[in-house]
Amino acid sequence: MIKIYLAYSDGPEDIDLYNQLSKHIKTSILKDMCAITDKQSALASNTDLQNTKKMVVENDVIIAMISVDFLGEKGMIDLVEESNLNKKRLLPIIARDCNYDDWEVFTPYLEHIVPQGNTIMGMFSTATDKSQVFTDIVEEISDFVLGKFDKITLHASWPFLIISIVCLLVGCGAALYTYTNTQDFILTVLVLILFMTITVVSASRYIILSSKIKLV
Repeated sequence: MIKIYLAYSDGPEDIDLYNQLSKHIKTSILKDMCAITDKQSALASNTDLQNTKKMVVENDVIIAMISVDFLGEKGMIDLVEESNLNKKRLLPIIARDCNYDDWEVFTPYLEHIVPQGNTIMGMFSTATDKSQVFTDIVEEISDFVLGKFDKITLHASWPFLIISIVCLLVGCGAALYTYTNTQDFILTVLVLILFMTITVVSASRYIILSSKIKLV
């Protein structure tokens, strides 16, 4: 399970943007593959939120919503610096116009800036549907966190899990039906073994494919 920390400022505009982004994240592929912590949940579980080093160390990926409020809020730049020192993967999402590129601390992450050459607010000005803006942003986040190959692998693994569950249920039902109607214990066991074999093979395939999902 990939651990993600979502960082954003206490500015009202940033909180509103984060809340909208969070709704889309919770309905994306990320919710099944990642353990996501944000400022609000961190406050509920960790009274020492100022210990930014701990937040960085405990998570695999840091996603930072950058704005003028983020740059000016105590602890936010420290979070980026700690991510760099600990060689953590950090994805800057530019929420609103600001001079983030004047800060040397962001230099290692410039090639991953989302959205490239724009901001979330800037995308709103040309979008016919704001919801699509967040859908596109979440897609960028998913590509960064999971990688395109890993998402394809994840989608390919789900059918095997479904097959294994269906075979398990059908097998139990078939075995019960066979024994009820024939009272033949050996035949019942053979029916059960047949379906359990398919279940085990499918489940094994799911586990193998899922194990290939990794950070890239």
